[in-house]
Amino acid sequence: MSTSPQFTEASTTEVSQTYRTIAVVLALIVIMGLGYGLVDTAIKAGALFTE
Repeated sequence: MSTSPQFTEASTTEVSQTYRTIAVVLALIVIMGLGYGLVDTAIKAGALFTE
């Protein structure tokens, strides 16, 4: 396979930046989900022990 001129370093950095952005967004979604689960569990545990 030969390297064509259309695949330059600029397109590689654009693709890399796109994947990095997607990874950050997915990581934030996972972190928010974990935080929600932790808060929800804490509220339920607090309600359980205060009754």
